Amino acid sequence: MKTTTTKYIKKNIDLCQLGVVDNKLRLGEARSSTFIWIPESDINLSFITDLVQNRFQDYIPPDDRIILVDNRAVPFPDDEGTRDAEFWKTSARRVGAVLQSDLQTMRQY
Repeated sequence: MKTTTTKYIKKNIDLCQLGVVDNKLRLGEARSSTFIWIPESDINLSFITDLVQNRFQDYIPPDDRIILVDNRAVPFPDDEGTRDAEFWKTSARRVGAVLQSDLQTMRQY
């Protein structure tokens, strides 16, 4: 009997505050940090966001959600790029988790 082994990607995620640098929205200081293990067989933004949401549940108000963003606080799209394992394997890519309410508030400025 042949068994299949699921491969995982280890990714560091920072729960960040948002800040403004040179009049541009950016990720600020990390409030907390965690590693998640993403199964290569199930890479999609919704699944990964749920993993992060569960890890940071102590920091998230009950009526708020986590949004995964890049260094410029731009939310990652759920598209072919973020469904590719190479996207998440890139160690130079910082992935920030921010509260949806913070992102909405800061975008007004």
